[in-house]
Amino acid sequence: MEKENEELIDQYINGEYIEEETLKKLENNKYFMEKVIEKTNDYKMYYYCSNNIKRDTGFLRFLMKRFPNNLDFLCEAGDYYFKNNKDEYGSIEIAIILRAILKSNNDERYTKYEMIRELMYSSLRLQVERVKEEQKDDYKFQADIGLGFWYIFDLYKNNELVTNYYAKKMIYEIFIEDYYALDKILHNQYSSVEEIEDKGVYNVLISTLTIYDNMLAAYVAVHKNLLKKVIDKYFTVIKRWDKYVDSEEASKYDDISTEVEEYMEDKYFISILSQGELLSLIGKQLGIQDKLIQYKLIDETDVEMIEEDEDNYYYIISNSLTDKINFNNVKKIIKSNLFFNKKSIEEGKKEGKILKLDDYRNKQNKRKTRQI
Repeated sequence: MEKENEELIDQYINGEYIEEETLKKLENNKYFMEKVIEKTNDYKMYYYCSNNIKRDTGFLRFLMKRFPNNLDFLCEAGDYYFKNNKDEYGSIEIAIILRAILKSNNDERYTKYEMIRELMYSSLRLQVERVKEEQKDDYKFQADIGLGFWYIFDLYKNNELVTNYYAKKMIYEIFIEDYYALDKILHNQYSSVEEIEDKGVYNVLISTLTIYDNMLAAYVAVHKNLLKKVIDKYFTVIKRWDKYVDSEEASKYDDISTEVEEYMEDKYFISILSQGELLSLIGKQLGIQDKLIQYKLIDETDVEMIEEDEDNYYYIISNSLTDKINFNNVKKIIKSNLFFNKKSIEEGKKEGKILKLDDYRNKQNKRKTRQI
């Protein structure tokens, strides 16, 4: 049989007579046409292939491997594939490979396929909004679905190229998309560089991923190379640790200044204590007078006045409803900015976005039998 196939391949290549019906079948036979292309090493044989073959994912994969340097041809074949193919599972792989080939050759057409893969990722992620909204009272479901990586893994577990792409996109969303995302995450969870280094960078990052998506964290734990860009960013975060702390602190006191100014301007009653006296008194009670001076919310004169007659100031607050209200409200503004404004990772984590609700329900029973 193999010999007969070889003879038929040679007949086809040499243009020998083959019955029209047989010829159509051969040109609609992916295996046969791949053998023809392999033997001739001629990409033009692609044009004799049937439309069914031209939109076959495996055939496109074969062409990209066979003619990696024929960029014009690959773009033409790729464009036909995406225009006529409805296999979304295969399309993402073709977009990833084509984008990589063009990018490595500095061909600007890579942006087209980058856009295709980005749109496919966004579409996949955005679908979960409806799922999470409709299941918003099911807290176990909300926790289990995470970013939805379990669904991606279920679809592409036999295709590491695609699985890794989606994993890296989710990792990018969590740690890198926002320039200060990794800074915020680490500063919210750890009080010092030493604490992070004691735990180890991979443990720190993977344990953070579990907050967003357990399945993603489990996958990354055995594919640590996916964290390469995050590791690079991690060392940058460590180097600027103190600067970030200073910047965050300055930002908080700037917010306090703005909010206190707005509060004092909006009130419709007259108080006995000035804004500086009020802030200085609260600052002493909270142990932050030096910081208030440093960030120019008060000056040393305000502090000296409080020190000279502190009892009198408390007497005013106790006996003046206006000043008591001001004292309590301004104190709340300061405390909310300095002590209560850090969202936990759980509260601030990204919304998961994946699959349609009907698809999820079809898989729900299956998921109940396995650990995510």
